[in-house]
Amino acid sequence: MISKSLAKEVINVALATGAEFAELYITKTTSKTIKIENEKVDSISSSMTAGCGIRLILGDQSVFGFTEDVTKKSLLKLAYNLSCSFKEDRKITVE
Repeated sequence: MISKSLAKEVINVALATGAEFAELYITKTTSKTIKIENEKVDSISSSMTAGCGIRLILGDQSVFGFTEDVTKKSLLKLAYNLSCSFKEDRKITVE
């Protein structure tokens, strides 16, 4: 989970170059696999993936990025890199 203040900061960085919409979301996926061979359980495994996705929209254009590193530095870098897809003036600021 990330703080509300960090979410606002990330979204504002993402919106800096003119995107009309920014979406930030945290995901966590758990999966389990059971391998059966010759009617016997051969192996059991589980995995978990967690991270953060950011999507920006400007008109009919959209960009998306995802990171498993949910540190402030990583999220701000991802938001900045995605915002570089647009070259317009800021339209929205999240207070």
